[in-house]
Amino acid sequence: MKFRIAILGTGGVGGYLGGMLAAHFAASDEVEIIFIARGANATAIEENGLTISTADGETISKPALVTNDPDRIGEVDLLVIATKAYDLEESVTRFSRLIGPRTSILPLLNGVDHAERIRAFFPDADVWNGCVFIVARLQSPGLVRVDSEIRLFQFGGKASDYEKLLKFESILRNAGVDTQLSADIEKTVWEKFIFISPLATLTSALDSTIGGLLETDENRALLESLIGEVAAVARAKGVGIAYDNEIATLEKIRRAPPASTSSMHSDFKKGGRTEIETLTGYVVREAKRLGVSAPNYQRFYGGLLTPR
Repeated sequence: MKFRIAILGTGGVGGYLGGMLAAHFAASDEVEIIFIARGANATAIEENGLTISTADGETISKPALVTNDPDRIGEVDLLVIATKAYDLEESVTRFSRLIGPRTSILPLLNGVDHAERIRAFFPDADVWNGCVFIVARLQSPGLVRVDSEIRLFQFGGKASDYEKLLKFESILRNAGVDTQLSADIEKTVWEKFIFISPLATLTSALDSTIGGLLETDENRALLESLIGEVAAVARAKGVGIAYDNEIATLEKIRRAPPASTSSMHSDFKKGGRTEIETLTGYVVREAKRLGVSAPNYQRFYGGLLTPR
């Protein structure tokens, strides 16, 4: 029986991961890759395959199935969710027919609360967690552009899932995906959040690039304060975030391309939906609930909610 993997969301992250898997397992009798896609992207993939473009060249792949119809898919062994965070609830309810007794669910979204949000709908489901360190985007229908040398995928789950986790790790490595099975995936996800949440909040609030955040003492101090506030929330929740993690986050930001910005800032500039509730509002709400001081998060959250 084939190990069936469905990729829900074929943008940058989902497109890269799914494309690498589909390319390697195209003729496999053991693994089946399904893309859940719609519109022009689905049409392009069906007709010409999905192209992953990197500095090293191009990889073109065709999954076993491309569809937006849950009835055509049926139960899967692993549902990988790589949508925007604000689409999570709608996505898991629409594709609930894919989730059965053997199904594990792996969200790969910005934020730290997606596993508990899924469990609110499916309390008995086997929910893993994970995060991806990559700069990738859907450049046009059927084309994913990867602009980073780092393409690291980390995930984990319950100890009782160890054999299945190892199997998926092996599947990813066989497909050429740089993979780490994390023994403490909650901490791993929070370490990434402590990097992306302050950047998303401050680049959006100040309408700035990363370089702009680092060029003045005032902006650097604001950035450091946001990192400290979100780290304090993590520690209040029992996540083992040390002060060294805060220093490492600052160093990582200093090494980022100065002209780059956050995806949330880009979404604000476009005037579309943003992940503000996941990347900024969540910190404000959890800080209040836990009695943690987060004055700068509160200030910037209120400012970002004000119509411009």
